[in-house]
Amino acid sequence: MYLSRIFAASAALALVGCATAPPMTADRIAEIRTGVRSVTFVQNGAEPLSYAVGALDGKSSWAGTQIQFQPGTSAKADVQGAAAANLVFAIGGAIARESMKDDPDYYPRLLRELVGERKFANEIAPRVWPTFARAWQVTYDPEKVVVMPTGKDIPEKDDLYVGDDPGTDLVLMYSLDSFMLSEKPEMSVLWKAVFTAGMYDRPVVPYIRSRMLVYKRDTDGRLHRVWGGICYEGDFFNADFAVQFPLLKAEPQRAGPMFDSAVVMAADTCSKALKPLL
Repeated sequence: MYLSRIFAASAALALVGCATAPPMTADRIAEIRTGVRSVTFVQNGAEPLSYAVGALDGKSSWAGTQIQFQPGTSAKADVQGAAAANLVFAIGGAIARESMKDDPDYYPRLLRELVGERKFANEIAPRVWPTFARAWQVTYDPEKVVVMPTGKDIPEKDDLYVGDDPGTDLVLMYSLDSFMLSEKPEMSVLWKAVFTAGMYDRPVVPYIRSRMLVYKRDTDGRLHRVWGGICYEGDFFNADFAVQFPLLKAEPQRAGPMFDSAVVMAADTCSKALKPLL
């Protein structure tokens, strides 16, 4: 399954990266914090850096590249047809491409309607900061949170923070990188795909991926990254708050409770990433 392959690959890369660096422990954090007198908490924007629509129904299931849009810009659909691995995928791909021709902006528009005015980074970050701060042995102060007006790729080069310098010795950063609405895998999905060529109703959930980064000022006055952690979106595979996509389309208000639960889960994934540091 497409999502399973992506998350499995992400986990493998994370494990490889972790294997090459010494483990971060409370003692090592205390050592890193030597000489630190001030700290800033930086939230990278008020909403995800990108939204995406994954597999939802017959129009998008086999559409290949995810349908994406960036916050603050016009909707854009990228609907390259997936190469068919077998007859089922070929049939599904043809249906997807033909359907998307009619209204290529349908899914981005629907996702915007479901999201409404919510700013998910503003909802998740306050739940993350207390544990993030405790892991790095600093006192969390909401007054020290700096919210970038617009989220963007982390301004970093060669592990150095090259964005606006907050002037403190330590910088803790939270970035909500992506928010994807896609199907929740179920054991019956493979059989449904075979017998319906992808045309079946899917339970869907958001998949939210965040990052936490820590920068310390070095002897040359530069902010050097000393730690990074991923709030793993794969946990959403087991979410118990999925909604059938046809119901979500018919009753968009159902997205509210689902998103509320997703916010809590997103914060929990960050707590998991921080647990080894506590």
